Amino acid sequence: MKLLFLFLLLLLAINVFAQKNEYGSIKGVVSTSDGKPAGSVTVAIKNTKIGTITNDDGRFEFKKIKPGTYVIILSFVGFESKEISIDVKAGEENFVNPKLEHNYAELQKVIVESRSPKYVESNPSSSLRLNIRLNEIPQNITVTKRELLADQGLVTMSEAIRTVSGVQKNYGDLNDITPNIRGVEWFLNVYRNGLGQYWWNQQEDIAMIEKIEFIKG
Repeated sequence: MKLLFLFLLLLLAINVFAQKNEYGSIKGVVSTSDGKPAGSVTVAIKNTKIGTITNDDGRFEFKKIKPGTYVIILSFVGFESKEISIDVKAGEENFVNPKLEHNYAELQKVIVESRSPKYVESNPSSSLRLNIRLNEIPQNITVTKRELLADQGLVTMSEAIRTVSGVQKNYGDLNDITPNIRGVEWFLNVYRNGLGQYWWNQQEDIAMIEKIEFIKG
């Protein structure tokens, strides 16, 4: 029994060792063009679901990779991807030290671009009689444009006021509504094309509305 038990343990150890040597691994350090570590870079093996992100030191690692030739893709938001080829050998750690085409300062830049200019309004309506841009007016004026109403599929005034923070419907039907702006009722301060006291008869089709201006303050 002892000999059989030792024989089984030996077979198990040989099997584990064989499996371990069946795979290889990929390690590497990604750096910038000026030699500094490149953190938060996405590293992926092409045509697979294997991927990771470099740490602050630019290091990454893939374990249990079958032997073969692979293409590693390095990508960073806002920059062109870079591909490198590597041969993975069984039972070995395969090292790569790729360099990006950009320096450390370029990787630290954050560029924010707006891709929805059709929702942005710069000038108030003529009914407000203000000849300055919205961002220069002391009051907080939020504009909901027709494009936003159409793209969100809104068909009633009750739905339209949801596009602005701090505004809630108090009571009323789909279009005959009494809203609150930050807890203050404003049903007597609703204007249409500059005409005040307009709050009871609002049954026009929402498609006929060019824009809605909410003045807070």
